[in-house]
Amino acid sequence: MGGIARPYPSWMGADHADDLQYVFGKPFSSPLGYWPRHRHVSGYIIAYWTNFAKTGDPNKGGQSVPTPWPQFTSTGHQYVEIHHDMNRAYVRQKMRTRHVHFWASVLPNLPISASE
Repeated sequence: MGGIARPYPSWMGADHADDLQYVFGKPFSSPLGYWPRHRHVSGYIIAYWTNFAKTGDPNKGGQSVPTPWPQFTSTGHQYVEIHHDMNRAYVRQKMRTRHVHFWASVLPNLPISASE
């Protein structure tokens, strides 16, 4: 993600821990390094995380959120894609199902090497 200067190509998406700058409000404390849309994202993340810390529910707790974060279930597999212009269209379903299936079902059933 990052601010105005992106150190990685756009196809890479967010890197591990990139969300921390948004959780702690860096786009508000360093406004020249971020676009207004980054402040929107940071505000949404702060609201969801604060509500969750207070109540165990990211939707309730006094902070206004742009769209309800659905409870994850084993049948629905819904998740929220946090975006600067969020609405209900950013509630998605079954993220990377093929990859999840590989890690949860295929990999554990592969034969173990005889040399181990």
